[in-house]
Amino acid sequence: MKTILATVSAIGLLAAAPAYANDVSSTVNIGATVSPACGLGNHINNGNTTAGYTQGDIALGEVASAATDGKLVIDNSQTQNRSFGNVWCNGAATVTIKLEALALNDNRSLPAPGDSSSFANKFDIAISGFLGGNAFGNGGGTLALSSADGTNGVLEHDINTAEAFETGSGKYSSFNLTVLNPANKRPVVGSYTGHVTLTASIS
Repeated sequence: MKTILATVSAIGLLAAAPAYANDVSSTVNIGATVSPACGLGNHINNGNTTAGYTQGDIALGEVASAATDGKLVIDNSQTQNRSFGNVWCNGAATVTIKLEALALNDNRSLPAPGDSSSFANKFDIAISGFLGGNAFGNGGGTLALSSADGTNGVLEHDINTAEAFETGSGKYSSFNLTVLNPANKRPVVGSYTGHVTLTASIS
């Protein structure tokens, strides 16, 4: 009985002894997650500079009067280099640019005026610009869109980015706006509203 007890005690001592070797390693793992996100802010000042790129709405003011023979006249100084701001997403995303024609009472479904050969209550808009450059996957070239190519004065254009992007300076989120009036019609009296909207979404 004494022999058995001594043997068991020796085994216990061996199991409790620490292990020794020439090299040992212990790892502490670090885990983190990043949720899908997109954001919009002010331009980044860099080599492309933000000067000359204007964020905010376009106020055209009076665009037709007796002084213009009732014809549509747009001040182009208000429509150049208008910017969405600095747009970013932290992964591949869908960027949608939506154009809505300049329309009386912001209503693009109104029937045309009775004298539609001379008057109009809706005018298509067109934009052109770098609009993301390489970030949006259009090779850094210009992107040109027109609401006339949509339905009832509304065009939606989708761009699927391959990876995370940031437009950064004003250059890559800006556009020049043109109000189209190929038949040189007079606008009927009232308030007109149009929209250019950029939406970036990631899932």
